[in-house]
Amino acid sequence: MPSEKLRGLTEALTEDGIGVIPNFVAPSPSSKLAAMRPTIDLHFGKSSVSAIAASLESADGEWERQTLEALRRVSPFSAAAAFEALRRARQTRDIESCLVTEYRFAWRSLDGHDFFEGIRAAVIDKDRKPKWQPARIEDVTQDSVAAVLAPLDGSEWRNAA
Repeated sequence: MPSEKLRGLTEALTEDGIGVIPNFVAPSPSSKLAAMRPTIDLHFGKSSVSAIAASLESADGEWERQTLEALRRVSPFSAAAAFEALRRARQTRDIESCLVTEYRFAWRSLDGHDFFEGIRAAVIDKDRKPKWQPARIEDVTQDSVAAVLAPLDGSEWRNAA
């Protein structure tokens, strides 16, 4: 729905209820991102973050260069763990499993190096030059990613419902 129709929708909902919603629906405008879907899928459809980096590195487009630059700025370990968490989420499609995975990563991040190094580089020293461990995406091991997402001993998240 175009944002300029929001006020009209609000008034119509107040007067006539949710049945008016179809009157305000409009097709989404085309987007630059949608047009890039084949390129995005080509690079980000890989099996690991290091494979994504290699794919971006082997291409010579400006978008690929900028994307690789952005990927190289973030914590290699966190990028690999987030990628694995997303891969697991696609397999389960269960919100509770996703929340458990996120909880495990957040819990263990407090014991790791990169969380505090990111804070140091951005907030404390403000040098914007974090020293990640490991420093390169290619040096992150699958075992270390599996370990950070593994069940927690005695501190596992439980659904209170």
